Amino acid sequence: MITTVLFDLDGTLIHMDQDDFIKNYFQQIAMYFAKLGYDPVRFTKSMQIGVVAMMTNNGEKLNQEVFWKSFCEAYGEDLSKETEKFERFYETDFDAVKQYCGTKPNAKELLEKLREMGLRLVLASNSVYPPIAYEKRMGWGGLTPEPFELLTSYENMHYCKPSLGYFKEVTEKLGVTPEECLMVGNDMSDDMSARHLGMKVFLLTDYLINPKNEDTSNLPQGNFDDLIKYIEENKS
Repeated sequence: MITTVLFDLDGTLIHMDQDDFIKNYFQQIAMYFAKLGYDPVRFTKSMQIGVVAMMTNNGEKLNQEVFWKSFCEAYGEDLSKETEKFERFYETDFDAVKQYCGTKPNAKELLEKLREMGLRLVLASNSVYPPIAYEKRMGWGGLTPEPFELLTSYENMHYCKPSLGYFKEVTEKLGVTPEECLMVGNDMSDDMSARHLGMKVFLLTDYLINPKNEDTSNLPQGNFDDLIKYIEENKS
């Protein structure tokens, strides 16, 4: 029985050219802080080190804490005092990467239908950004945070995908079992790993990411229409 649906964001609920987005995101934030006197090359490398630290977080600290510790150590300066400037970046210059994101047809209608079916929804994008970064990207894709009971971010998670700790932490926050959850995403590695915790999974095949060329033939998969059909067949 499915009671809860976890959705990835990028390439799942919104269109994204992921490689171009990430490259230009780092360029924009480095340029923004270069205007404030920070070395852009060292800043970018230090941020990348902070992201890797979050991706390998063992759960002892929030991703936010792990990022700032690693980032500041790599840069060689305490930049934690600049959190308000980071927030300001997402409010302003982050919009420069909007061109690499876009609306995915019928995503909003899909979420509305699932809510009408009484399902609990989670925005389970990888938790390496502050909440405003997810809210912005949702907006670029014509979505809002309202349908989601939980939005994972670096402020409230101790793990990242594909760690099973990430999916377990989501279930603990909602008070549900893995067996009643469905993880929906387009990334074979990050999203489909949820099946190893006991979650059901559904692989969206448009914008498919499968870096290891894993066999996907044994997984439920398809487009939004196929997803609705799968949920209707497994909801009760």
